[in-house]
Amino acid sequence: IGLDCAEEVEENECDQIGDVLISRIIDKHMARLDATCLKILTLFFSRHRLAEISEETGVGMNYIKLKKHICQRKLIEMVRKDPYIKELLE
Repeated sequence: IGLDCAEEVEENECDQIGDVLISRIIDKHMARLDATCLKILTLFFSRHRLAEISEETGVGMNYIKLKKHICQRKLIEMVRKDPYIKELLE
């Protein structure tokens, strides 16, 4: 990402700072999702298979696939619109 780190900060430290910032921004927007999206994406990002998510939530696999896609698109859109992300990417 476009972090402008001070010269005394090593490149890998700068990358780690960027990763933490992006993770926090994603977490902030995840918390704004509805409960269903939050549960599905949390399980998905925790490396659960769609079948496991379906079983855990008690809804069909096709619904999980569709809802996961919708929720991911929503999250991506929120993150892209985040003013801090826009600033980092400029």
